[in-house]
Amino acid sequence: MSTSSDAPLYLDQAAEYLSVSPKSIRRMVSRGDLPAYRLGGQGRLRFLKADLDALLVPVPTVVRQGGGHA
Repeated sequence: MSTSSDAPLYLDQAAEYLSVSPKSIRRMVSRGDLPAYRLGGQGRLRFLKADLDALLVPVPTVVRQGGGHA
């Protein structure tokens, strides 16, 4: 049995989770950057939170020595 934390998200929910537009989510799916699922091959697109999280890439932090400006 799934819990609310691992339940698939619909298009609008996925877009809100990533703070992007639904159109951006559709583009990611079209490019193959984001897997999408349909129940029985029909109906609304659904997304797994783990797949959405995989798109989030940490940005490396740059530590400057000496406290000067670049």
